Amino acid sequence: GKVGTGNICAIQGDFLEKLVKFGTLSNVALPMPIREMKAYPAVFRTVVRPVEIADRIALENALLLLNSLDLQLEVHVEDNGDFVLGTAGVVHTERCLADLRSFSAADVETSEPIIPLLETIHNYQVFPRTGIHASLTSKSCNFDIKVFGLPSDCSTSNAVSEMLRSRGSFYDNADPHREHVHYSIHSGKRHNFLVVRKPRSRHSVIMQRRDELIDLLLSAFHIAMKQGPLGQLPLTRIGIVVDEIWRTSDQSSVLDTCIVSEGIHQDLLATLPRHITHQIESFISVLVEPCFTCDIIVEGSAPLGKVYAIINENRGNILSESHTTMCTAVEKYEFLAKVPVSESQKVIDAIRSRCCNKVICQFISSDWEDVNDYTLEHGRS
Repeated sequence: GKVGTGNICAIQGDFLEKLVKFGTLSNVALPMPIREMKAYPAVFRTVVRPVEIADRIALENALLLLNSLDLQLEVHVEDNGDFVLGTAGVVHTERCLADLRSFSAADVETSEPIIPLLETIHNYQVFPRTGIHASLTSKSCNFDIKVFGLPSDCSTSNAVSEMLRSRGSFYDNADPHREHVHYSIHSGKRHNFLVVRKPRSRHSVIMQRRDELIDLLLSAFHIAMKQGPLGQLPLTRIGIVVDEIWRTSDQSSVLDTCIVSEGIHQDLLATLPRHITHQIESFISVLVEPCFTCDIIVEGSAPLGKVYAIINENRGNILSESHTTMCTAVEKYEFLAKVPVSESQKVIDAIRSRCCNKVICQFISSDWEDVNDYTLEHGRS
């Protein structure tokens, strides 16, 4: 039968062996998750024991049930028989203990944390301002740049204009195009240069305004990159933000001496040293492509070597691996890996044909990631 979108249905059957933590139901072979789901390794571990030894079996069954329901929980048994609870932190541990007491109807006690780590919240920038510091071969100029991979059909100028228009603070009511005084875009076959002018004034408000403009432009590049078709390779365009260029001889800024007429869009790229485009491209060695994060669960009797080979053959990257002994004494290995979208179906087919139905592979999220073996030189060839 069929169930319409938005309706709730019940599925009867034993999914304990086939469905671990979560799953996606779909009528296609390679579905995307309805929403992004991520699993992270446990950072807070404690030993749980029943107060009464007679409640050990009840606690073991409760741990097995809780482990199948909680995405962030890790449960394994030590050699001495202790149950170890791996959680995301103190609050998560308290919630799991309350559930265990409810499921087992028994009193439960815990040890001191095996890894005494408490949660800490850090503020961070959504678009970190990291870049490349380099110099020309002639050593006449140094420069700071920030680089992004872009899809071939991406319109960078439109993305920048939309970003600035949404903020409004960089527009002049008398001349809506005056924001070009602050930056210019130069498009080529393989790159989009975006040059940000350094203001003559060193006033803190103006400098802060320039930093805000650079952050907005980086955000615009990021948005433009997200507009690319998922899985279409390669990303043949490069977005480059030129943050600063200065002369080696007297440390003066090249961008600081740009002459830009009011109301006239003069290409700031014309002020850059000759052949700087090729020089900057030579420092860019990594582009990005869309990747799936996949959770691979391997039974203890499965051939681990074949799993490693399948991931490596399809340009994948194993992020983490763990060995778990469940309460039922069944050994399992769990891998968290990154697989390019273009290779994901090959990974599934290879696991099905070469691993004897002892390996489960689930895609849990997608994002754009660095690809270390795809360089500009490869792209030109």
